[in-house]
Amino acid sequence: MYERPSFFRRYWAWLVLVVVFAVVIFYGIYVWLSWTVLQEVYREKAGIDWFDTVFYHNYTFLLAAAFALLSVNPLFGRSDLCEVLESIRRLSIGTPEFPEESSITFSLMTRKVLWVFWQIAKWAIMFSIIAYLNGIPFLGKVTPVFYMERAGIGDWLLIPRIFLLPIAPASASELVSLVPTMEVEYRLVYLVSASLLATIAVRMSAKMIKHFANEERNMW
Repeated sequence: MYERPSFFRRYWAWLVLVVVFAVVIFYGIYVWLSWTVLQEVYREKAGIDWFDTVFYHNYTFLLAAAFALLSVNPLFGRSDLCEVLESIRRLSIGTPEFPEESSITFSLMTRKVLWVFWQIAKWAIMFSIIAYLNGIPFLGKVTPVFYMERAGIGDWLLIPRIFLLPIAPASASELVSLVPTMEVEYRLVYLVSASLLATIAVRMSAKMIKHFANEERNMW
């Protein structure tokens, strides 16, 4: 006899999303109130724009938003992490790679909505981390470096000369003149390149794990 699933089993994903959304809203209100108080105190006591000073004239958030996009899967409906976890689960319980239709618990529309929420959640998490650190995890600060570049420190035209230093060492005076560019423009090139390569490496590793778990070694 068919037993209708309970309310929680049918809508648990939506309930979790509602709870997460409520937590985010309340935390956002708390942060907004704290920042408003600090902004007014610094303006009244010292004539300082606290927000622009601490967050580098909004570059903290602009850079965090841009770098956080690396966490978003460009293929609609795909999730490398979910595919890896599903492959490992199938491997552990010995189920076939393509489960029966009856094992699917979500409709196509629900899966699309959940995918969108998952991408937004990943972007929001990475945005929060990068904005909090003012930089990329394990790579260092990026906002102060970018702000110095916007202030005119260093020269992009000297980047080729810096790349040639291992085969054409600079004199002491030339090396001193290259220091600002090495600390700003060259470091920006390093941060952007390392972030892109790290993202590619993580995605390739996830795909490799998925294919090995599904015994598709011929893909490699």
